[in-house]
Amino acid sequence: MSAPRISVIMAAFNAERFLAGAIGSVRAQSLADWELIIADDGSGDATCDVARAEAEGDERIRVLVSSDCGSGPAAARNRAIAAARGRWLAVLDADDLIAPGRLEALVGDAEAAGAEAIADNLWVFADDPGRGRRFIPDRLLPAPCGLTLAEFVDGNRLYAPTPGLGYLKPLIRADAIATVGGYDERLRIGEDYELMARLLAAGARLRLTPEPGYFYRRHPGSISRRMTPDEIDALIAADARLAARYAVDGGALRALARRRRSLISLRRHEAAMRAAKAGRIGRAAGELVAAPGAWPLAAQAAARRIARLADRRAPAA
Repeated sequence: MSAPRISVIMAAFNAERFLAGAIGSVRAQSLADWELIIADDGSGDATCDVARAEAEGDERIRVLVSSDCGSGPAAARNRAIAAARGRWLAVLDADDLIAPGRLEALVGDAEAAGAEAIADNLWVFADDPGRGRRFIPDRLLPAPCGLTLAEFVDGNRLYAPTPGLGYLKPLIRADAIATVGGYDERLRIGEDYELMARLLAAGARLRLTPEPGYFYRRHPGSISRRMTPDEIDALIAADARLAARYAVDGGALRALARRRRSLISLRRHEAAMRAAKAGRIGRAAGELVAAPGAWPLAAQAAARRIARLADRRAPAA
C-alpha cells in the first residue's frame, strides 16, 4: 500500500459518543488519499470497540490501543505520528468534525503557497453543526499570508485581540514536525500551541485561510477546565525552553514576555479562586493585590457568580 498524501491523527479518550461521527467526517472527504490513525489513551468506555468496528474492512483506518490510562493527548498523538506514513499530518479530535472538502482545500493551498503548515478558522457548535459561530470573527482574522511567531504568541495570552490561535487545528508537513520533535508530553494542556510555536521558531511558515472547515464541538467534557498551578507553570517553562533553544527575534521575545506576564496573572487568579473557595478571603485578596493583571478575570468570575445567584432567586414564571 503506497504512502497516503495525508495522515489524520486522532487521540481518543472516552469518546464513544462522538467517535463514529468524527470518523465519518474523514470518510466523507473529497480527497480520498488519506489514512486515519486513532490512538486510544486508555479509555474506560467503548471507545476502542467503536474504533475497531469502524476500521473493520477499511485498511485506511488503524487503531492503536494503549493500556496507559490518561497519558494525555500529546503522548497519544505522538504514538499516532510515529505510525503515520503521510506527507502531511492533520489533527482531528475524537469529538469534532471536519467539512467534506477541508483536507483537499488545505493541502492544495499549502502546497501552492510553499507553506509548511496551514490552518483554517474553527466553526464552534454544541449539538447541531448547522448552528454555531466562527471562532475568530472575520474582522479579527490575521492576514492570510504567513503568521509570525510574535503574532502567534500574542494571540495566545490573556486579553489578546483575537481568540486563542493555539486552538486552531493546522495541517502540517510531517517532515517539519520531525524536525522539532513532535508534541511535548510534559504538557497536559496547551500542547497544540506549544508545537506550533516551536515550528514557527524553527522557520516554518503558517498560512491562514478565513473559511471554517474544522467543526469544534462544545460540550461539558470539552470546555476548558480550570488549569492547575502546575499546568500553568509547565506552560511558562515551555515558553522559556523555546526562547532558549531558538534564535527568536526581539518581537517574539517581547511577545513571549507578555504571555509570561499573562500566565503569571492567570496563576494568581487561580490561586485566589482556590483560596476564596476554601474561605481564606485574606489570602485570596493578597493574590489579587499582587497581580493587577488578574483583576479582570476576578471581575468576570464575580459577574458569573452574581448572575447564577440571580437566576436561582428569580421568581418562577
